[in-house]
Amino acid sequence: MVVRMGATSVFCRAARNLQGLASGQYVEGTTSMIRREARGVIGAIAPWNYPLQMAVWKILPAIAAGNTIVLKPSELTPGTALMLADCASAAGIPDGVINVVVGDGRDAGEALVRSSLVAMVSFTGSTSVGRHIMALASQQAKPVHLELGGKAPFVVFRRRRY
Repeated sequence: MVVRMGATSVFCRAARNLQGLASGQYVEGTTSMIRREARGVIGAIAPWNYPLQMAVWKILPAIAAGNTIVLKPSELTPGTALMLADCASAAGIPDGVINVVVGDGRDAGEALVRSSLVAMVSFTGSTSVGRHIMALASQQAKPVHLELGGKAPFVVFRRRRY
């Protein structure tokens, strides 16, 4: 099976072209330095919509930055994430770099966020669940990346009678 993903080259180029000064005096009397280093294991929870794209959008930046990832796709659409992990393994990505766990969000998702082996959490989904994940991650002072709520708003007008 051949998998071609345009996002792959975008993330690879972005990882090679990080812009910005590595150090400088941004506030008088102090020196600020930027250290770019991998965090370790990233725990990522993806929603049901666009399952392959969401998996790629979570996996590729994490590994491009030198991390490993444990992805928990939605329990409604785990198939494409599992197939993607199989393809990555067949392509020579070492075991343990891309990992997929499946299960209910409340059980598998919470276990992933609570794990002391996970250094950072990424979540895409509802605002209420995002708040819960942020609260769980804060117990270990774990950084989170949240994409919450929908991006397809609509306006409902009162029906006009003609």
